[in-house]
Amino acid sequence: AENHSKEELEEYGRTKLKEICYEENMIETLFPLICQDLTGFKGVFVGDKGGLKGEFMDNLVDLLYNIGKISEPSYETIPFSHIPEKFDIDKIYFIEDLNDAVINLFNLDDLSQTSSITQQEYRTKMEYLIRAAGNTYIILNTVDTELKGFLTLDARLPFIFSRKIAFKNLSNESIVERFYNALDEYHQEFIGEDQKAYLLGYLERNRRYFPFDNQELATYLANYTSQYQELKLPKEKYNEKTLEESFKSIVGMDVVKKQIKELSEYLVIRQKLEKAGIKLPPFNLHMMFLGNPGVGKTTIARIIAKVLFDLGYIREEKLVEVTSKDLVSAYGNQTGIKTNKVIMNAMGGVLFVDEAYSLAISCGASGAEAIANLIKAMEDYKGDLVVMFAGYSLEMQEFVRSNSGIASRISYVFEFSDYTTEELFKIFEIKLANTGMIFGEDAKEPVMKLCKFAAGRRNFGNGRFVDKLLQRALTKHATLDLPDDKMLVLTKDSIPEVEEIMASFGRFGA
Repeated sequence: AENHSKEELEEYGRTKLKEICYEENMIETLFPLICQDLTGFKGVFVGDKGGLKGEFMDNLVDLLYNIGKISEPSYETIPFSHIPEKFDIDKIYFIEDLNDAVINLFNLDDLSQTSSITQQEYRTKMEYLIRAAGNTYIILNTVDTELKGFLTLDARLPFIFSRKIAFKNLSNESIVERFYNALDEYHQEFIGEDQKAYLLGYLERNRRYFPFDNQELATYLANYTSQYQELKLPKEKYNEKTLEESFKSIVGMDVVKKQIKELSEYLVIRQKLEKAGIKLPPFNLHMMFLGNPGVGKTTIARIIAKVLFDLGYIREEKLVEVTSKDLVSAYGNQTGIKTNKVIMNAMGGVLFVDEAYSLAISCGASGAEAIANLIKAMEDYKGDLVVMFAGYSLEMQEFVRSNSGIASRISYVFEFSDYTTEELFKIFEIKLANTGMIFGEDAKEPVMKLCKFAAGRRNFGNGRFVDKLLQRALTKHATLDLPDDKMLVLTKDSIPEVEEIMASFGRFGA
């Protein structure tokens, strides 16, 4: 660099930058790094490990060394917990383990002195990072969900680290090629085009289920296959369970089932159109579930979560179920932090907020703060988080009115009806069969009578009533002096009377 003019170095830098960048926006974002009149750079590299990011970082560091921006052709990787008080101006730093900062600065569960000291240490580290001199080279090396949580820790961070490069994962074709190259010669001999095509299909079905990224996945599969004298892969993890199969064990809910099927069909078509290059308007998948307790809202939410995962609309098949107590803090001004902690835990999947109306009705200003944080997350992370609100139909109207942003962010509303007498009876039959017991003919009439008594009564619990009835029936059955050949048969003597149910579980509302 010392033997070349500023113009020559900048031209060289521009040429090399074009060579190592695979998208035009990368060149524009990183141009300040090669400009000879500018020093320092603060940005973010986002992407999973083992992909294009690592190779690009090596090439970029070589480039910066060759044009005299840094003193050595290497970079220093530092976890957040080891951030120094001062950064050298002739080095490039990659800061990792940002989630460590999120965990420690969001920590509300441990109120010990040790925890308070740790939090203060992390706040100090954060100030070192934020106040680092403008002529230093600092890049946050992270994944998208980790970054989102980290940027909420301090309002200054999004402005300081505004330059962002998002690295794509390796394609399935690249994984297959790297898998082949990682095999020994013996195993390479029987990997032909047919086997590669089979592996490609396997990856399309199963890749998201593995905890390995990019090169790590290729290496893991190669090591697994190397144990056998044939192309053998881990057991299929993809469970192609159709909606119809999921619905078989669910009684009633015809309207809700029809809505879910229509949603699934729409998501499939939308995916096909996007792959064909059609530009569709942006949309979100946030939902609201209305109905009384015990009508299957959580069960349906789990089915929808599986549909979204199978179609690739969420990264993980998970549903995080919370209520207001998980979002609102009793410690002063900590509700925002507590709510964000829940949001970060649900990232990549579904956040199911049960009895959401209590945030607006019972939690005062703290509830309003929690709602505001949820609404912000629904917009900020709509590509990586689905939020479902659930509760009584009437009370949920008040919840929606409590903040004007709720209604505009809800795309799908599912209304659950109470179960009829026949549906309650059918649920009892299914649950009894699952225990291995036999439903005696003389027991069916008294069970139907109890189901008729419960159906239509306020707060009777729907499916929860059936659980209580079954528990009470099995308890009473156990007290009967029955011969061995009758032990598994539920008889009329096993079924409690209405008065027994009311005495055991309390009176139902009128």
